[in-house]
Amino acid sequence: MRTEAVVAWCNLLGTLCFLLSSFCAESHLCPATATTLPLGTVGSLLYLYPALVSLYLVYCTPAQTPTWRSMWWCTLLWVCDVVLSVAVVHRVPYTEIDWRTYMQQVALILQGERDYALVAGDTGPLVYPAGHVWVFSALSALTAERVSRAQLVFLGLYLVLIGVVLRIYRNTSVPSFVFPVLILSRRIHSIFMLRLFNDCWAMTVCWLAIWCFCLDRWTIGCLLYSFAVSIKMNILLFAPGLFVLLLRRFGAWKTVIKISLCALVQLVLGFPFLSQFPKNYIKNSFDLGRVFMYKWTVNWKILPEDIFVSKSLAVSLLVLHIVLVALFAWKKWIPLLFSKDKERTIPKESILYVLFTSNLIGIACARSLHFQFYVWYFHSLPFLLWKTSFFGPTVVQHLERILLLFCIEVVWNVFPSRAWTSALLQVCHGILLIALWRDNNRAKATKALKTE
Repeated sequence: MRTEAVVAWCNLLGTLCFLLSSFCAESHLCPATATTLPLGTVGSLLYLYPALVSLYLVYCTPAQTPTWRSMWWCTLLWVCDVVLSVAVVHRVPYTEIDWRTYMQQVALILQGERDYALVAGDTGPLVYPAGHVWVFSALSALTAERVSRAQLVFLGLYLVLIGVVLRIYRNTSVPSFVFPVLILSRRIHSIFMLRLFNDCWAMTVCWLAIWCFCLDRWTIGCLLYSFAVSIKMNILLFAPGLFVLLLRRFGAWKTVIKISLCALVQLVLGFPFLSQFPKNYIKNSFDLGRVFMYKWTVNWKILPEDIFVSKSLAVSLLVLHIVLVALFAWKKWIPLLFSKDKERTIPKESILYVLFTSNLIGIACARSLHFQFYVWYFHSLPFLLWKTSFFGPTVVQHLERILLLFCIEVVWNVFPSRAWTSALLQVCHGILLIALWRDNNRAKATKALKTE
């Protein structure tokens, strides 16, 4: 325990100093504009409420096997992240990408427009489901479309996410010295506080759903999961794993009921659009064939642009995605979940393993990944790396895991993407998938069920 604490403190303090110096250097090169923090009542409440909620998630919620050491360690990390995040908002200039477009699109909706084909902004048409519209409508009212207030809201959202993530990690087998990695990604802080993407809302709600699944609150979890899908469609990457988990927990008939509940959420949220222009709503918000711009891709700069935009690449990646999901479901998820033990409750780590591998497969086979998509899987990477026994328990093998995380972080921080960064990302994804595939989970299934 003493060694873990020393390693964790060195990791935390060293990386925190590096990040702060990096942020300050960036601020020096590009001085901050009008993004100072309001110190009035509204600003104080925007800070205080999500801070208290997140601290409650880490510190006060009962856990099955908590220790005061891990509780205080997670709380300390969360407080350090508060300091770091506030410094980011204070010192680093905001970069406009999609916030103004979100507000323009929402304004048209609030004026009564219900045809998705006619809703657009500076950067393009509205291509997200109805949950996105209602979330950013609320943000428009809350912030009066001011970026400085929106940054505060996203800061609070980020702290809630980190609170939930740390709360989940506390009850896993991931060593505590790994936890600082969860709060020290430069790109993740940028996505939340400096870019204001809707991916932040989708993934925060998704992590809340995952937490509910771990607590065996499947109905609430399914409602939150469907709401996350309604914000951004990438949450569907968790769907294959979730389907297998529902079958294991409830059987076929009740699984149909849970899926129907998810569908009902989509119908309710999308009703104003489905009732008037259903075809345009479905086509725009759930467009599986959308072609992305080559200049923004992070994972396929190794290919020429004509191949990147080709339909053959899209079909090939879709086939690969289906094959990998089928293989993992048959050889990994089912042996892990459907053991001889009659207990219906699924171990928490099994839930996380199935959901995170399902999501990773989808990301590895994605037609294009943009920089904001890093938030889709960053917080699950430490769990996947330390869940597999492929690397082993030695110090050197721990360093191998950290090196893999470092390489992935480097890729997502090089802008614009280059051929070598895309190649490195593909190699890292491949190594992680191979490690997960070669890991023997069958023996772990019985052990996990006996220990929980």
